[in-house]
Amino acid sequence: MALALAAGGARGVYQAGAMLFLAEQGIRFNAVAGTSVGALNGAFYAQGDGSVAHIERLRELWQKCPALVLFR
Repeated sequence: MALALAAGGARGVYQAGAMLFLAEQGIRFNAVAGTSVGALNGAFYAQGDGSVAHIERLRELWQKCPALVLFR
C-alpha cells in the first residue's frame, strides 16, 4: 500500500497525527510520495520502520516547531 502526502505547511501537522493513527492500527506503507511538507513527512517515514514509536517522534517534532517559523 502507498501513502501520498500533500503540500501545505499546516497539513504537515495533521499528516503526522494521521500517520500516527494508521501506525497504531498496524497499517504500514511500502511506498510514500509527497510534495513540500508532505515530502518532509514522507522522508521521515521512509527512513524509519513505520512503527508507532517512530511516527510518535515525528509528531513530537511538529509539536516543538513554532508556528511562526512555518508561515514566514
